[in-house]
Amino acid sequence: MLYDNTGIYYVGLASGKGGIGGRLKDHLDDDHRDSWSRFSWFSLDAPTDEHDEDGVSNVTSSAVVSEADSTIVIRDVEALLQLTLDPTGNISATKLSGGAKEWIQVPTEDPELWTFASLKHKLE
Repeated sequence: MLYDNTGIYYVGLASGKGGIGGRLKDHLDDDHRDSWSRFSWFSLDAPTDEHDEDGVSNVTSSAVVSEADSTIVIRDVEALLQLTLDPTGNISATKLSGGAKEWIQVPTEDPELWTFASLKHKLE
């Protein structure tokens, strides 16, 4: 998912040889290049326990899933939507299925924050 300054801008698949890095590189040079500032990604693969000098984990490719329980898949999709969209009406959050864990991207810079008051003049 690519995000602009107000929320989700674009959702796409990052499969193939280049993976997530290749897709992000593509979107730095295509029609989307000036429309997003951050991203989230979700994977069936897992990070390794090894980290490089910057604290970045490598990702290993997991076995291909040939069959899945539709109930588990639907609950995981619901959980991902809740995690990414943060709906205000949900009192309790659906948990990802067993073994799933969240890992956080290492930030490269502090985000620039804007308030409504500082942008209000653009609406007038």
